[in-house]
Amino acid sequence: MKLVVVGAAGRTGRLIVERGLENKHEVRAVLRDPSRLQLTDENLELVTADVLADGSLDGALDGADAVAVALGTPNRSTTTVFSQGMRNVVAAAGKSGTRRLLTMSSAGLEVG
Repeated sequence: MKLVVVGAAGRTGRLIVERGLENKHEVRAVLRDPSRLQLTDENLELVTADVLADGSLDGALDGADAVAVALGTPNRSTTTVFSQGMRNVVAAAGKSGTRRLLTMSSAGLEVG
């Protein structure tokens, strides 16, 4: 299976990448800064993209059997990483024909 992990450098994303590789899946890790992942494996592909930049994910989800989205923030500051980021992920998934999309949040949000 080809698994794409968006937000692969965070704690949750990294765990998904590691488990995917342990289970012999092809894993494409999508992250802003590939140097943060510090993993190498013949089944691992690193793709630089920013979920907040329109079009940045174009092509990143191509060929995926499943996409796991593990967006998070290091603090509780106001952010659009979840709202705008997910809009961009869903748009890229639609363009790529991806049919399996798993999302998770690893941070609490304050609204208002």
